[in-house]
Amino acid sequence: MSRYLYELLDSMGIDHGESENFTFNRLAWDTRDIDSQSLLLAIAGAHFDPHAHLESLIDQGRIAGALCQRPLGVPRTIPIAHLEAREGEIASWAYDNPSAHLKVVGVTGTNGKSSTVRFLEQVYLSLGYRTATIGTLGCTRNGEPWLPLANTTPRAAQLQHILACCRQQKIQYVFLEVSSHALALGRVEHITFHAAIFTNLTPDHLDFHNTMSDYLHAKMKLFDPAPPIALLHRQRIPLEQEPKAGIVSFGSQATGPFQASDEEVDQKGISFRMAKQQFHSSLRGRGNLENIQGVVAFALLDGQNSQQVSAAVAQLQPIDGRLMPVVSRDKLAIVDYAHTPDALQQLLTSAREMCQGRLILVFGCGGERDQSKRPVMGEIASQLADMCIVTDDNPRSEDPGTIASQILATMDPTKSHLIHDRHQAISEARQLAGPEDLVIIAGKGHEKTQTYSDRTILFSDKDSFQSE
Repeated sequence: MSRYLYELLDSMGIDHGESENFTFNRLAWDTRDIDSQSLLLAIAGAHFDPHAHLESLIDQGRIAGALCQRPLGVPRTIPIAHLEAREGEIASWAYDNPSAHLKVVGVTGTNGKSSTVRFLEQVYLSLGYRTATIGTLGCTRNGEPWLPLANTTPRAAQLQHILACCRQQKIQYVFLEVSSHALALGRVEHITFHAAIFTNLTPDHLDFHNTMSDYLHAKMKLFDPAPPIALLHRQRIPLEQEPKAGIVSFGSQATGPFQASDEEVDQKGISFRMAKQQFHSSLRGRGNLENIQGVVAFALLDGQNSQQVSAAVAQLQPIDGRLMPVVSRDKLAIVDYAHTPDALQQLLTSAREMCQGRLILVFGCGGERDQSKRPVMGEIASQLADMCIVTDDNPRSEDPGTIASQILATMDPTKSHLIHDRHQAISEARQLAGPEDLVIIAGKGHEKTQTYSDRTILFSDKDSFQSE
């Protein structure tokens, strides 16, 4: 990619002024990853403002130039009004609109994004396609780990770069988790979507969106305009009115060809009927049932053979940190990412169906996140589990004791107690568990670290349970 600055400015309708018309061959958005041919997108973040360093970076030849948020009077720096909002536009142009050459499937929802994306990947690999995934679990390419990610949905420039790599490597389908933050902040603007899937909407992120109405509005941006295939789970999304034309519903309360019937969720797995075809998976839990229904509805709308899709669904494997069984000697645990009230309720309801004895729950709530869900999750835990150990879950800059007290405020004190150290909490749960009991470790799932105000340590729920 070798481009002239003037070409970019022309595409954006911006006057060249007295700017020098230099060339660049890559976009950069992080001053730790630059070279002499980089055009740096200088956007101030919460902890670092690159503007103060641009003059020295240019003088030293470490970047070709920069687009910035304010005039600096420094050669090769071009101020762009609302630069942060135009990042996707700039990156899409620089990488020659890669999404137009791919089938990008966006998946949004409070819960189920990662599972749906990874199930789509498994099904479409089985059908013979070249695939990539982008989301909370990082990026994969044809089912193999590819790139780690800091966010569920990367910033716009990084996302366009990943899509450009997918195009170069002849990927056909890209399954992309689209968070509400990404939609509100414009990270997926200037992406051409082949399809959009909305899994569910339950209270979360209200520290960012303020109200459920704002939260829903952010999610629905994925459907404006509606892509060729637009799907939502009618039962799990509280729309104020019927979906607009072009959006198809799926699930047991849907109308039309993607209504699910004959649903079964038990210890043998899950099954349902859709579009005159029976589907079965050995995976357990209602959450998996609903996610797989979305996968099936998309695949059939996408023109795939229903019998081949059914065969692929029958071979689906568990997703890392999602209703994941973990064995330690004769003790069994389920490790799950559930970190919202709805996800915790579904997890415990599904776990009850698998358990002959007691449910012993280990969980906490993350710091610097929506505080309103903490007492709600405490109440759900107290109602649905037989024993609860409240522990730390990425407290970040918040006081772990304050977080725990907000959770414990609604819990039955006779069957709940606090152990801040997560490893000790998991160890206690394992020791308490009898032969028929089931330990549930909720909140972190696949994560490999635990973050405090002054440090981040390596930590895995799975490894902790299996360590003794």
